[in-house]
Amino acid sequence: MQHKIQAEGFGVRLRPVQAEDAEFIVWLRNLEHVKGRVGDSATDAASQRAWLEAYFKRPGDYYFIVETMDAMDHDTIRLLATDVIPAIASIDPVIGGVDR
Repeated sequence: MQHKIQAEGFGVRLRPVQAEDAEFIVWLRNLEHVKGRVGDSATDAASQRAWLEAYFKRPGDYYFIVETMDAMDHDTIRLLATDVIPAIASIDPVIGGVDR
């Protein structure tokens, strides 16, 4: 869903994902220690951009890029709001390349 929600704190910023983030997302989700741990992922930037275009039209789905205060991309967070649980339904468990 396209939104304008942003948050800052503890030296990082959450900002809405944009189509231009496709290459970063593909790189991040295809790191060796991440593969197979975060669900299905696009294998190329064009496929990721297509997924993002569909995401932009989906209500109740909030996808963020976590970046440093100097705008260096660091991670992703995706929040799915549902009628039952209007809270976090999915968070990509890859933060700073830490294998969990």
